[in-house]
Amino acid sequence: MPVPRRRPGSIRAAVPRRERHHHGRPFAIPGLSAQACAEIARIEHQRPDLYPGAVCELIGAWAVFVRLPHRRLRTVGRDDPRQARSLVSAVACAMTPYRARELRRRLRELDELY
Repeated sequence: MPVPRRRPGSIRAAVPRRERHHHGRPFAIPGLSAQACAEIARIEHQRPDLYPGAVCELIGAWAVFVRLPHRRLRTVGRDDPRQARSLVSAVACAMTPYRARELRRRLRELDELY
C-alpha cells in the first residue's frame, strides 16, 4: 500500500528559517543610506570578527545602553556596550570617507545622549 506524500510547502514550513538578510537586502541601520548599509555588509563579510548584521546589533546595543537611566551600574563583561561602540568606530575607519561620515553622525547622535 503506498504511503501518502507530504506536500513540499508543509515540509518547508516545518524547517526554521535563518534570517541573514531582510528580503535579500543587508540589515538596515536607521539613519544610514542604503549605500552605507551595503558597504557595512561588505565589511562584515570581509572581517572574520564580524558576521552579517553584527554592526546593526552593535549599534542597537549602544543605543539601548545610552538610553538606560542606570547605565553606569552595568557591569563590564563580554557584552560591554562600550566595546560595541569602539568596534563600530573601527568599522567606520574601514569605510569610504563619505559613507563613514553617515555612520559617525549616527554614533554622534547616540553619544550626545550618553
